[in-house]
Amino acid sequence: MRRILVWGLGGFAILLVFLATSMTMRTLSWKKTQSHITQAVAGQVMHAAEQGDPVIRIVALTRYGSCDPCMQAHQALTQALADEAAGAGDIQVIVQPVPLSDPHNQRLARLALAAGLQDKFAPFHDALMNYDGALTDDVVKTLAMDAGVDFDRLNADMNDPRVDDALNAGRALMDAVKPPALPSFVFNDHLVFAPPKDGVFKSSDFLAFFNHVRTTPSR
Repeated sequence: MRRILVWGLGGFAILLVFLATSMTMRTLSWKKTQSHITQAVAGQVMHAAEQGDPVIRIVALTRYGSCDPCMQAHQALTQALADEAAGAGDIQVIVQPVPLSDPHNQRLARLALAAGLQDKFAPFHDALMNYDGALTDDVVKTLAMDAGVDFDRLNADMNDPRVDDALNAGRALMDAVKPPALPSFVFNDHLVFAPPKDGVFKSSDFLAFFNHVRTTPSR
């Protein structure tokens, strides 16, 4: 059973989800924001909808390196999409890396976006998010090559203007929605799904959110 309590005046909402499997209550944070960025700039599509106009468009604001919640949320979302099976055909997921101030994080974001110019964003992003350990230069090179990325071209493409455009898009989206933490997920341009109170995303959280977005008229 699911109950929804919406706080309209403040622009924020709390989604109370009673999970049928465990009957435990989890609190998920929402925030409404204005429509902003909706399309991939440098091919950073993690999951493509089967139709041209997806019912659910998700932009994942995340970062690479030393972000356990980002990795855990990626795995939970991946599992939710797998659990949806044929039902996930109306969902598009765009990953928007958010570069932090440290050079290593910025390099990882640039390399991931540059992989999109080879149509290899999804496998390289997945490899970065699933690697349990330090993302050293040697590790990143191995992950890229295992994902089918031309690493020499990748290093050249990381300074491509399209990568700059993608990074700027991420900064603009962060400024627009002001998520409380990373990772956060923007649903259909105006609903932000932020970390639960315990900081742990579950695939069932995403499934509940999919259902809510499908059954709630946009405003």
